Amino acid sequence: MDKHSLDYSEEQILNYVRDRRQHRRVFDWANALVLPTVRKYLMQSGASDHDVRTIFLTALSDFFRKLENSAYELQPDSNVKGLLYKMCEYQWNKEHRNRVRISGDAIPEEKDSKQPEQELINREKQAMVGEAVARLEQPYRGVLVLHEYCEVSHTEIAFAAGYTSPGVSREIKSRAIKKLRDIFKTL
Repeated sequence: MDKHSLDYSEEQILNYVRDRRQHRRVFDWANALVLPTVRKYLMQSGASDHDVRTIFLTALSDFFRKLENSAYELQPDSNVKGLLYKMCEYQWNKEHRNRVRISGDAIPEEKDSKQPEQELINREKQAMVGEAVARLEQPYRGVLVLHEYCEVSHTEIAFAAGYTSPGVSREIKSRAIKKLRDIFKTL
């Protein structure tokens, strides 16, 4: 699809978001005009292709929620492209912080080694969960991360990923949990 045919005005994007029958236009617009810039930024920040898609879909879901709110009004200096980009940037920073927290890299070691035993056990469990989730292949990891960590509904995941129904997303998540159990057995 030609990028110029997708160069909608701020008002058109807002109207397309609020009209569920027009959501495909917003997805096409976002994929053609926002995703390439987001991909470049995220890849330079150490993200994988999977990370890019997950972050983008999560931010796009938040973008829809924000603009669908009847209280949201365009300002004279509104930039919906910039808004979606900033939402992607925010999601990536949040994901990066979570990864650091799960891996334990951000937790400084105490010099006197008086750290409580339970805290050590919790850190080890978090690291194991992070490692197990990282081993999941697509689409299992994407659906699990979006639903459990980013709190995106199965309906939104199905819509964003092009699944026929939210039940497909639920089934993928169920299989992901089974695969996680198998992964834990090998850790």
